[in-house]
Amino acid sequence: MKENIKGILSIQGLVRQGIQEIPTSELSNLGFDTSLINIIIRNIKLEKQLYFKSYQITVIDKSNDLDGNPISQNTKLIHRIHNLWEAGKKEIKFSDLLELNIFTPTSELKIGNVLLSNYLGFDKSYDISLIDREKNIEDKWLDSAVTMNRVIDILIDFHYDQKLLELPEVPLNKILEAYFKEHFESVKKSDTSNKGLIDLTIGNEKTKIALELKLARKIKLASESQKCRGQIEDYTKQFGSNLILVIAGEKGDKQEKYLQECIKKANSLSIKSFFMEAKK
Repeated sequence: MKENIKGILSIQGLVRQGIQEIPTSELSNLGFDTSLINIIIRNIKLEKQLYFKSYQITVIDKSNDLDGNPISQNTKLIHRIHNLWEAGKKEIKFSDLLELNIFTPTSELKIGNVLLSNYLGFDKSYDISLIDREKNIEDKWLDSAVTMNRVIDILIDFHYDQKLLELPEVPLNKILEAYFKEHFESVKKSDTSNKGLIDLTIGNEKTKIALELKLARKIKLASESQKCRGQIEDYTKQFGSNLILVIAGEKGDKQEKYLQECIKKANSLSIKSFFMEAKK
C-alpha cells in the first residue's frame, strides 16, 4: 500500500509544532480513513476522540524519531552533539532536534556515552553531559582509563573467524588496530620501542598497554617460537607487565609444543598471553 506522503508530512509538522489534536474533518481532507478509531503514522498514533470530533496526536516510541528510526543512531544528531561539545557548549536546542524530525517529550535521552536531559521542562533545550566520565564524547575509553582488564575484555569480544584465520600477520594487525580504535581514545600500530617495533599500543605513556601479535601457524615452528620468546623478553624491558602476547589460531594449535613454549615464556616474564581462537 502506497504511503500518503503529503499527509504524513503534514501530521509530522503538527507534532513538531507541539499540536496535540487535529479535527476529524481536517484529517479526512489529508486523505486518512477517519472511520478508524486508531491511525498509526510511522511513530505517531492518532486516536479518535468521539465526543470532540477530533483525533489526539501522540508519539508512540519516545526513543525514536517521527519516522520510527532510533534517535540514538541518528548520525546527524550525533555529529551535531559532538560539534557542540568540542566547541565547549553543553546544551542543544529543541529546534536542532526538530530539524532532524525528532520530537520527544521525554526528560532524557541516552546516545552512546551522551545524556541529553531536561528534567524541569522549562528550557527549550537539553543539557549535554557524559554518562561515564572515564569515556569521551565518542564513547571510547580515555587514556587515563586504560587498564589491562579492559583491553582483555575488548579482545574477548573481537570476532576472529575462519576468514580472518587465513590472513597474514600484517593485515590482521591492521584489522585489530581499527577494532581497538572503536573502543579506545589512543591506539597506535608499529609503535617504536627501544627494542624494535611493537605491533599495537593502547593508551598514553602512563597507562600504555602493548600488544604483540603472533600467528599460531608460525610459532608452531621452532625458529619462529624462539624468535617470539626473544622478542617478548626484550619488550618486557620497556613495557614490563603491561604487555600482552596475542596468539591467533585454531583450537588445536594451542597444544603445539613450540607454541606452548611461547606461553610458558610469557608466564615466566609475568606478562599476559591471550589465545585468540578462530570461530567456526
